Amino acid sequence: MPFISWNEDVIVGVKKIDAQHKEFLEILNKLYSLRNSENTEAQKETMLKLEKHLKEHFKTELDLMIEYKDPGYFSHKLEHERMENKVRQQVRKFLKNPGTIDSEFLEDLKRWFINHLDFNDKKLARHILSTRM
Repeated sequence: MPFISWNEDVIVGVKKIDAQHKEFLEILNKLYSLRNSENTEAQKETMLKLEKHLKEHFKTELDLMIEYKDPGYFSHKLEHERMENKVRQQVRKFLKNPGTIDSEFLEDLKRWFINHLDFNDKKLARHILSTRM
């Protein structure tokens, strides 16, 4: 069973955002499956992929917020910056001491994703979809 599942509850209705969210969940599930692995190269590769993916995803959302003049831009951007910094710190911590991925960090990421999705991304998607009509 995956650590976090892709289902109707996580779909926001904007194809580009949904595709990136699905990829995020795949990366998170892979990290979870590797958390106690001895394959430090796979762990490293996946941690770096997480960092890169989030940076690209956050840029996508910020570009959409600007394009559609989203009223929640500043708080949403701040939330992205906080998470990007947290992930960057965890990646650096892992690179200094490879071999174990912090399970608490993975739980935090999962919790953050669900909360961020409900409080920010779904609002952004509703705004985008209402503006397109």
